[in-house]
Amino acid sequence: MFVWIPFTKLIIGQKYKIIGQYEECIAIFKGYCRHCLPLRFTIVKSKRYSGDVLFSIDREIYEFLPQNPQWKMERRSVNLIVRRLIGDDNFEW
Repeated sequence: MFVWIPFTKLIIGQKYKIIGQYEECIAIFKGYCRHCLPLRFTIVKSKRYSGDVLFSIDREIYEFLPQNPQWKMERRSVNLIVRRLIGDDNFEW
């Protein structure tokens, strides 16, 4: 599962999904260049790019959140409780 993250919260060495106007890729954040502009990444998976790449801050960046069994169980519990509260058997959070 991927969740949007602002560029100011990026962590060096973490893997992110980057979405631009025409492309989408998975890359590892390497750091900032001159006052946070642009952002340095090493591409892990992409159709268009390879190696080290600079991206501007206007790209949509998403952080990967692992879904472990505990998280899935908690989410199911919350869904059951909210469904009962609002009376909608098809509600999904």
